[in-house]
Amino acid sequence: MGYQLIIVSLGCLRASLKAVWDYVADLRDRNEEAEKDFEKKLRGHPTEDFNTLLGSQGLGRSSRNFCPLKRYKESIRNQRACIDGALRASS
Repeated sequence: MGYQLIIVSLGCLRASLKAVWDYVADLRDRNEEAEKDFEKKLRGHPTEDFNTLLGSQGLGRSSRNFCPLKRYKESIRNQRACIDGALRASS
């Protein structure tokens, strides 16, 4: 191809940004079905279990004690509003 130097970190960043964008757009359009399909795609992949990947298996269980369900649901609604706004602004 004639390339003498390829900067992998920029390619990784762009690939990550595209993946996040595609995931969020799908989540916006198809709600929980998008998440279910995404989880199916991750089966058997090294990133399937984020806690295992980072070696932090026990952290999730202990953090649930400090996050009441009502606050969690409010957080999800706020995240969704931010995502929708960002996607609308880019359209």
